[in-house]
Amino acid sequence: MLEWDIRCPTTAIREYKGHEESIYSIAAENNILATGSGDQTVRIWDPSTGNCIQELPQTNQVWSCVTDGNTRLVTGGVGSRVELWSLKVGGEARQVGSFIGHVGSVFGMDMNDSVIVSGGADGDIRCMDFIDGQCDNLQQI
Repeated sequence: MLEWDIRCPTTAIREYKGHEESIYSIAAENNILATGSGDQTVRIWDPSTGNCIQELPQTNQVWSCVTDGNTRLVTGGVGSRVELWSLKVGGEARQVGSFIGHVGSVFGMDMNDSVIVSGGADGDIRCMDFIDGQCDNLQQI
């Protein structure tokens, strides 16, 4: 993955190396940079150096990841699982929640302070509460 200066689009600023397959998702907010890949990993990067800080193994290809830019990361992809991770400054990320609800893959997600919203191959949009993991609102498209 390359980072570019938009003022000089022919010059790459930094190269991020580590994934062994295609990168399908990038989550960047504040000082958090995460990428999800076909190599069944999510990588957390230091945006100031380009170094991989941590690799989070996943059970399937990762097609979507999103961060709140502070302490949380959400991942999803092939399979029906949406995972919530706690990011600690200077420490190891750890999985703090796992939600299963979609039939098939998870393609897109977003989050706010209390809810994860995910869209899947099943045509459903699911809203899951951080605290209890319940799907509060199911919309079918």
